[in-house]
Amino acid sequence: MDTKLIPVAVSLLCIAFVPPLVQAAQLCTDDIDCSGSDACVGGACVPPVPDPFAYATEVVTRWSSYVWAVQFPALFEPTPEECCFDYTGDSLADDAFGAILGLMVPLAVFDDPPDVMMQQILQDGSLVKVFDWRELVPDLVSGDVQLSVFDGEWTDPTTHANRIVGQGHVAFLRSSFGPYGALDQLNAGTVATGLADVTGNQFTLVLPWVTGEMVTVHLQEPRLEASVAYGVSPPDACAGLCSVNEDRGGAHTPQIVGGAKLGGIVTADEMLTHTDNFYRQCDCAGVDPSSPVFVWQENTDTDTFEISCTSNTGDPSGCDPSDLCADLATTCSFIPFFGNTLDVDQNDNNVMDGWSIGLRLGFSGTILDPIDVLFYDGFESGDTMKWSSSVP
Repeated sequence: MDTKLIPVAVSLLCIAFVPPLVQAAQLCTDDIDCSGSDACVGGACVPPVPDPFAYATEVVTRWSSYVWAVQFPALFEPTPEECCFDYTGDSLADDAFGAILGLMVPLAVFDDPPDVMMQQILQDGSLVKVFDWRELVPDLVSGDVQLSVFDGEWTDPTTHANRIVGQGHVAFLRSSFGPYGALDQLNAGTVATGLADVTGNQFTLVLPWVTGEMVTVHLQEPRLEASVAYGVSPPDACAGLCSVNEDRGGAHTPQIVGGAKLGGIVTADEMLTHTDNFYRQCDCAGVDPSSPVFVWQENTDTDTFEISCTSNTGDPSGCDPSDLCADLATTCSFIPFFGNTLDVDQNDNNVMDGWSIGLRLGFSGTILDPIDVLFYDGFESGDTMKWSSSVP
């Protein structure tokens, strides 16, 4: 058989395979809602997974997808898009983090536009997000949905274009696996007429930030809504379980927008910790790495989130002008105003402490590697960063 046809052949087998129906999971808000050794993860009671081999065996009976596009609707041109969900209770789509990005772009913080930076790490494999669809009805008409989200790693030289149509080979990273399966799970959800809508505990992602870097962020209260369809490529645009993309027309940039919406909350504490850690490493400015550069607090007397620089800023003039450390004084001048852009109060103390975020995603089917990859990964030796499973 021509080896070039193997990915398509495997994809065809995926489409022909009909996952068995399973009993609906028990929804929960806390571990006390679950029985036995089950734990409440991502909104549903899930059993422990002491052996990833057992999980790998289960995965072969389900659909998997990977995220090939992450876009920022707030930066769309010529018209930004209001997206995606209401996190403030005013019945409007909230995306305060997108507004922050819009403020940072004119400051020339980023070498490339955030959309370009995001797409680059997706294409070069620095960020591979893999969806394990659990409890999904085959006809996509009506039923429950559970979704485990793993970090992955490409295991073949397939091009990005071929991965978009469902011909990529991927393995799960062991680091995103916990005692109950994936660390990130969106288990409270349904599908109705091809529209999947799920919520969960967290969604780990990489996003651009004021330091000019792409930083790891844990979206709280995540919600993913996606028009989904099964396809065979060709003649369909994608093989496997894929998002149905939207075409905004030639007047918009980008023209192709992922068919999925992802919302969540980015906590101020996490982002400011990233900021402080970054500037603590500014040796060229003489910053003391053992002391904070930024401090912040929730002031319940004034109902404000206060951010300020300490005296540990050294002398940024000693840094190369192209080094972001040279801009420490500028950052200190504007970052206090970031407290005014927060729009979510997570601990109900009348102080806004998080940013809502709205993203557009595109995902396609993918081919999980054969189970024998577990052995060359060194899984049995205990020195493992990834594990993988096969697809029928």
